[in-house]
Amino acid sequence: MRRFGIITCMICLALAVSSTSFSASMVSYSQRFVDVYDGHDATTWIRDECVTPFTGNCNKSASVGDTSGDYASATQNTDIDWDYTSSPPFDLNIGGTLTATKYGDGEAQSFFRVTLNFSEPRQFEMKYTMLGSNTYMMLEEYDSGTGSMVEKKLFTNGTDVPYSTVLTPNQYDLWITIFDGSITFDLNAVTSIAPPPDNDCSEDGWETINGTVTFNGDPVNAMVLANGQYMFSSGDQEGLNLGEYELCVPLDANGEITLFSFVDGLAPFKQVLTPEVAANFDIEMELASPDSKMPTVTRTETEYVDFPPGWVKIAGFISLEGTPLCAMVLANGQYMFSCAGQGEYEEEVPLDVNGEITLFVFVDGLQPYKEIFSP
Repeated sequence: MRRFGIITCMICLALAVSSTSFSASMVSYSQRFVDVYDGHDATTWIRDECVTPFTGNCNKSASVGDTSGDYASATQNTDIDWDYTSSPPFDLNIGGTLTATKYGDGEAQSFFRVTLNFSEPRQFEMKYTMLGSNTYMMLEEYDSGTGSMVEKKLFTNGTDVPYSTVLTPNQYDLWITIFDGSITFDLNAVTSIAPPPDNDCSEDGWETINGTVTFNGDPVNAMVLANGQYMFSSGDQEGLNLGEYELCVPLDANGEITLFSFVDGLAPFKQVLTPEVAANFDIEMELASPDSKMPTVTRTETEYVDFPPGWVKIAGFISLEGTPLCAMVLANGQYMFSCAGQGEYEEEVPLDVNGEITLFVFVDGLQPYKEIFSP
């Protein structure tokens, strides 16, 4: 059976900083339907589908024939929740149950597809749970000139399975279908802007920013974050260049750069800059007020036998007085944003040479959180 459509699963994620124009990453179509056919008369082919609105629930069922002969039945109860606001985070959540049953020459199908389009390279992060039998979940890339498929990624069953890749500008189709059996699935996808090849900041929409972070005139080691790109101003191994930062960053939808700087014990810094100002911008940190707050961070860690040696999965929740927070979570060089998961985070991270993990959490307007622990 031919499957039509073209697409991408992407969504701009950042610490309320990096963004792109809405048109750069948008859902253009969804299709959800059940098909049944008894194998004899074309008039008995039945399709019941949900096309619009894009978001919301689709609850459909159909059957034809009877179990004494040729028979087919299919059901679908699925939900799409897409945050398509003009500022990040952008995220796509889909989930539900598909079933299909057939006897004799009957045919049945329950089908779910989302069609999206985007125009810039995207760092695509997906986590899914898929439990069932005789099902396919696939991400397909199409040749925009011919409409033919040029690449596909087939996903297998699993619980909380992560998938990450950089997707080039194109159209993509993410679909799930079942022909005989049942499947329960849950999927969350987010995207951030992918860096240009070799960090070539001469590309349109990207700018180099640099400067020095100081406190009372002395350079300090800070975490500097600008439109989704980050670094520490720790200098080199000899201690030279302490406080200095230089980043290749994407401009947001307004052509601006939101610059953050975090230092333990100091007030968080935030300023929105034009590219001209950010090109050479020094940051002077200030003492935190006595009543400044720090996020509440929970965590668990699990070591799986199929992980590379020395790697551990950490997960938890970030909040302030019970309210979920959009935060940047950094652990031993691996990072993510908790925006799409409403305060939840989950990462696979390597242990350092001491068998420890250093966990940082950065939130706009709050003191940075830091914890060093042994799993």
